Amino acid sequence: MKLTYHEGKNFGDALNPLIFHHFLGKDFFDEDSSVQFIGIGSILGLKTQKGKKIVFSSGYAAGDNKTYGAPPVINDDYEIICVRGPKTAQVLKLPQDKAIADGAVLIPKVYMPGVNKRFKCSMILHHKSLEFYNGWKELCDQCGIHLIDARGDVKEVIEEILASELVLCEAMHGAIVADAYRVKWAAVNFYPHINHFKWQDWCESLKMNYAPDNCFHYLHDHDFLTEVVHNKTKMPVLFSKLVALMALNFRKRSVVKFLERMKKAQGQLSDETILHSRQSQLINKLDQLKK
Repeated sequence: MKLTYHEGKNFGDALNPLIFHHFLGKDFFDEDSSVQFIGIGSILGLKTQKGKKIVFSSGYAAGDNKTYGAPPVINDDYEIICVRGPKTAQVLKLPQDKAIADGAVLIPKVYMPGVNKRFKCSMILHHKSLEFYNGWKELCDQCGIHLIDARGDVKEVIEEILASELVLCEAMHGAIVADAYRVKWAAVNFYPHINHFKWQDWCESLKMNYAPDNCFHYLHDHDFLTEVVHNKTKMPVLFSKLVALMALNFRKRSVVKFLERMKKAQGQLSDETILHSRQSQLINKLDQLKK
């Protein structure tokens, strides 16, 4: 059986081996993909999943088939242990008791480092947002916000979340892990690629509302904006560069104002009783699977 997840540089995906090797043991898995253990992530529509599939706490992300694929047809190839939340269960036509929570809520049961609070406010962006604009750290530093890189080492990211009093989260698993460790978080949204369905799916699993603060002054690197201006206006490259720089500076000022406001946010946490119940349910399912 192969532990199957998206193996890119992304914090949420990287939690899979950390959590499932702990609860099931490394020897539980091998590289034989004829049986796949589908774990944490919005990966239930991916076409790479062939043969027998055991689904544990995975989710679907509706509204973007190009990225996440079409909803799978659940047939005899699937053994559904549980899924991330009620919206995934609804789309896949599963009983609602199959909806428990994202498996990432188990992370405090696996890794609990002793970390002192060092940051009043941190922010963890979606990994794609970091690729669009390379000046995010500079803007965060300007606002006294610590930027956590979702592409970094998984344990280092966890420790930086734990060292924060408030985490602004565009990356959903930043919020899931912060919530699990009882670090207050607030949802933010800077780009249209953020999938609201999957956020709602997880939030509903813990009886929370998803109400992000939006700042749609899209930041992109100067060269990219110059190309956009030049292609749209046909102005000479020099003038296109000047217009792009003016647009970028305006957007940066707007984002700084937004960040200055958001670093004072109250933040939120799920109800601890509900969180503990979901963790217990997931652990029981893993124990049953192992047996």
